[in-house]
Amino acid sequence: MRFWRLRRQGSPCPVGPRTAGQRVCIGLALLVMLGGAVALILSCYPGRPSVPTVPPLPPAPPAVSMPAQVKVLLAQAEATVLCAGGGTWHAGAPEGNPVLTSGSGPWEVRAEGGEVLLNGERLGARAVLYPNRERFSLNGRVYRGQLAAVAGDGGLRLFNELSPELYLRSVVGSELYAGWPLDVHMAQAVAARAYLLYTQQSKGYLTLLDLAYRGVEAESRNPDLGVELTQGVIITYNGRPFPVYFHSTCGGHTAPVTKVFNDPPIAPLAGVRCDWCRQSTAYRWRVRLSATEIAQALSDRGIRRVRTLEPLGMEPEGRARTILVNGAVEVDANAFRLAVGPGRLKSTRFEVTAQGDEFLFEGTGYGHGVGLCQWGAWGLAREGYDWRAILAHYYPGTAIEQVD
Repeated sequence: MRFWRLRRQGSPCPVGPRTAGQRVCIGLALLVMLGGAVALILSCYPGRPSVPTVPPLPPAPPAVSMPAQVKVLLAQAEATVLCAGGGTWHAGAPEGNPVLTSGSGPWEVRAEGGEVLLNGERLGARAVLYPNRERFSLNGRVYRGQLAAVAGDGGLRLFNELSPELYLRSVVGSELYAGWPLDVHMAQAVAARAYLLYTQQSKGYLTLLDLAYRGVEAESRNPDLGVELTQGVIITYNGRPFPVYFHSTCGGHTAPVTKVFNDPPIAPLAGVRCDWCRQSTAYRWRVRLSATEIAQALSDRGIRRVRTLEPLGMEPEGRARTILVNGAVEVDANAFRLAVGPGRLKSTRFEVTAQGDEFLFEGTGYGHGVGLCQWGAWGLAREGYDWRAILAHYYPGTAIEQVD
């Protein structure tokens, strides 16, 4: 009713038969009212989407550069390869190398006598599939880029070769929930890119144990955007790449790298307090394991029976350095966890109690605990911290730089 009163008191839209101009006027007024209502609703909604910014960054030292392609070891056994859009196999790059074979598959790939065999056809020591649509399928999973099959003394090795940024889209999507804040995806992209660079320089390729990688199925909007917005951005320490570790849930304090890996001490990986990962379902956990299954997991260390278990070196962050078995044999805590099963014994931050023929483990956190805590990053982003602040917290003393 108020709108009509305004019209009677001298509104630009007078009462009476409506002309085309008057109808436009009314329409504009309604749009303004609607826009104001939408703005009011969005201003009251704390989770409204926004795109974080990446300011101009200092360049990385000249010696630090990203490779044009990364190599990811996908398999070391006979595999089935498909290329729905068709593709060609060459001994190397297509330029200067004749086509060895072509088609869409399926191809059974194996190695024999130092040569790659496709459905029994010998192609030499190395053959590379170049898909027409830049996608191929290996054992049912779709990947971007090319597939290189290499035969040697160690048998068959199958490498996915693709650009670092395409690779990272799947890595970030494999590591995080797609609906998490974009700042978390950006921080994860920078950390993963730096870890990629360090690992590629160290051994020349990556494995599925280095970074989670599920191919095209892991790609989605936020991971893709996190990678795109931070393209070429890495973190360094004292002008050098370093192993930028990360994990799911620290449980209250990240671990010093020297306690988990056979790495030298480094300030960014000395461990920091984290009060933001409590929403993780793995923040607190408990599991019962029988003495028999623990003994089986440790059999290659000469342990046939387990009577007692004692975590040692818990200080300062509550994570065990070693596990004393039967009061006599010390086993590296991380090795103990991996042997028993990392999905069951979620971290090395636990207490253990003997209960008959079983041991009750009660712990906090999930993963090795070094570097960025992903659930902690989620909590920080929810409190308003941006991607740079997240990285600065978990990797203190590092520099965020742009690499070519």
